[in-house]
Amino acid sequence: MSLSGRPPRLRATFSVRLEPDAVPADVVRRIDAGPVADARTSGEGAARVEAVVRLRAPARAPARSRGGLRGTRRADTTRAPLL
Repeated sequence: MSLSGRPPRLRATFSVRLEPDAVPADVVRRIDAGPVADARTSGEGAARVEAVVRLRAPARAPARSRGGLRGTRRADTTRAPLL
């Protein structure tokens, strides 16, 4: 987390790498209820804190070598939107 600016215009910036089973909306809610709420109360009169949250999706699993997968088929996977 990075906090910048002065009390009337504080800005909190977060960079979050998500776990494969994480729900992005829940992560954003927890950031708002935790660190952003703390910045509001400790920010000497800053009733409003602008927050920027950068979410990074987990990397895809590395491709497997064909040597150990003879005679098997890969399962179809579907990618869902993050939000």
